[in-house]
Amino acid sequence: MSTADSDAALLEAWAAGDNAEGNRLLDRYFDRLLAFFGLRVNRDVEDLVQRTMVSCLASRASVRKASSFRAFLFSVARNELIDHYRRKDPIGECIEPDDAQCERTTPSQFAVGRQQKHALAISLSKLEVELQIVLALYYWEGMTHAELTETLALPLGTVKSRLRRAKAALRDQMLTAANARDVDGTLQSLTSWARALRC
Repeated sequence: MSTADSDAALLEAWAAGDNAEGNRLLDRYFDRLLAFFGLRVNRDVEDLVQRTMVSCLASRASVRKASSFRAFLFSVARNELIDHYRRKDPIGECIEPDDAQCERTTPSQFAVGRQQKHALAISLSKLEVELQIVLALYYWEGMTHAELTETLALPLGTVKSRLRRAKAALRDQMLTAANARDVDGTLQSLTSWARALRC
């Protein structure tokens, strides 16, 4: 049984009243959902994770149409995030990157890495939410273009265009950030930062 099949089976078992299976499914995706929401909002993060899982239960018939459980899950998470923004005005505070993610050997290297991550976090927080989402799914979740197409419910050409636009908008934000001296180097560190957060 593939992971996607077992995820769908866990969801069905949870819907049938098996809370232990629901907890297994939540354990499997909790950290990834926490990171997805945590980089976009500064409060109610665990509430958003819970709302996402409850919404997955409610719309579980759609999981059969999805190519992967992950695509289904993050499609639901995206909708919950957009609903969250509609319910509340998003506060433009950036979420500080975790110091533990900075693998540095000297104080000066640590400081440079922290400045880069801070500049990235601020710049990401200033992008419109749909651009933040496509970057998060591409970098943090490592989704392919095909998975993005399904998760975002957009044609492949639109996904590629939105991803290019998101990268360009992030670069523009970085160029206007006061402390973004090495924009290209900082943007290149986005991949490694995202990979570290996924672990």
